[in-house]
Amino acid sequence: MTLSGLKTNATVYLYDENNVMTGSFKPEAETETISVADYLPEDSYELHITQAVSAGENGTDPSPELVLSAGVNAKLDFEILCEEDFVRDGETTTVRFVPHVTQSITSFTLTSPDGTNYNLLEGFYFRAKANGEYRVTLVSEDNTRVKTFNIANIDAVDYGAEYSTEEWTDENVVITLTPTAVSGVAQVEIDGVKATAADGKYTVTATENGEHTVKIVTNAGFEYERTFTVGNIDRTDPALDFTISFTANGITLDYAAESPSGGKLYADFNGTTREITEESRFTLDEEGKYEIYFTNGLGKSTGKMVYYVSYGAEKAQLADISVEKDGLVTVTAKARADVEATLYRAGEDEAIPSMKADKAGKYYLNLLNGTEIETVVLYVQSPALGGGSGSSGVIGAGEGSGADAVMIAGIVIGCVAIAAAAVACTLIVIKRRKKA
Repeated sequence: MTLSGLKTNATVYLYDENNVMTGSFKPEAETETISVADYLPEDSYELHITQAVSAGENGTDPSPELVLSAGVNAKLDFEILCEEDFVRDGETTTVRFVPHVTQSITSFTLTSPDGTNYNLLEGFYFRAKANGEYRVTLVSEDNTRVKTFNIANIDAVDYGAEYSTEEWTDENVVITLTPTAVSGVAQVEIDGVKATAADGKYTVTATENGEHTVKIVTNAGFEYERTFTVGNIDRTDPALDFTISFTANGITLDYAAESPSGGKLYADFNGTTREITEESRFTLDEEGKYEIYFTNGLGKSTGKMVYYVSYGAEKAQLADISVEKDGLVTVTAKARADVEATLYRAGEDEAIPSMKADKAGKYYLNLLNGTEIETVVLYVQSPALGGGSGSSGVIGAGEGSGADAVMIAGIVIGCVAIAAAAVACTLIVIKRRKKA
């Protein structure tokens, strides 16, 4: 008879049906051929062959056992020995197999519930990780024996969690739990407090975003703990802030939009609404009133912040502007309120404290009035060439039309997105920034 799957560090013991040892040997290879007559007495009908691993060598594995049947009652069969005690979910339960054969084993395989096949020739045991039905096939020469068995002692737990909503909301989020365990549920704790079921269900009411810990104790005595996270509550009013800054590289409109649920930035202009994204562009020669606002993930919008683009002093909305012969730019607030004015020369990143446009060229006059901002584009002749106050020193808007562009480079995603500013000299870039 041929024995396979042997370990050279183990001893093979042979017994008769009365558990009387009839011999032993030390394998020299993984496969050995023995003479059954050397170990099976004439009046015996079963030869039990076991292999004991030496101490310290994987001693947790069960000792394999093979039964050679002889006589008129000999037949191909195998025993299935399952553990009965519950084991914790995530651990394994050991199943032993004892083949009864009349000849050498050709193959011995197990098919798990998920369809995976395993070879049982090495050790005649299997460590099951999941409950369900298993199929075992034993082949000896031309004979085949098939059996199925069920594993049901892995104490698997299901929390049965359902959220009242996983969309953004300004209301409480309720988590409904319908826990089950193979051995049964003995107790449930929510955030450290023993909970009472109503119709087999437990509820966790989240009034704000955060984590909630649920512990389940099963009838088998195992404890399981899981954390449920709520992060879709947004009761805040969305906020928007933006400023205009001027550098040697151009003009930047920085904006900060605060909203946990994210949202989008929009601009109303000339009766149309456009979403502001990094792909959007509009040019400074599109003069007029831009009403900029932010809408969060729940559809709530901020108040509109007004941004004017004006070409030429005579078109300014927030103030009356004049340019004197010496280039001095004077600003007189209109009826709205006091206006803060800052003058920049195009291509320079420092404001002009004297408010004098004392060189020919293009200038940006920035006006701030509460929530209203205006950029007035001025083209100034040399003061030495200028005529009268407020007119002859300023070139009309047409000469600069189309020269300046506004590039939108900010995407609103939650409250953490920041867009990078990479601008050419003549571009205005709108980007998002974190609010301090």
